Amino acid sequence: MEPAKPSEQAKKKARTKRTATGEKALSFASLMDELPGLCRLVVVPKIGANATPEVVMIEKISVIQKRAFKFLNIKLL
Repeated sequence: MEPAKPSEQAKKKARTKRTATGEKALSFASLMDELPGLCRLVVVPKIGANATPEVVMIEKISVIQKRAFKFLNIKLL
């Protein structure tokens, strides 16, 4: 059995190091290095008897993170 031959799109991606949409192509390892940089901060103010609900702040995410989370069907608050 012969090994599979790469498609023209795969050859172009390997040659240019860019995806079909023009973004930088990442290896799995470099993608994993991008993802842990996300920060979620939860603030729970305790002011008197009428404490306000918690406030959740998420650091601005990169385009790569946004696409990865969408692909994985992960929704950020």
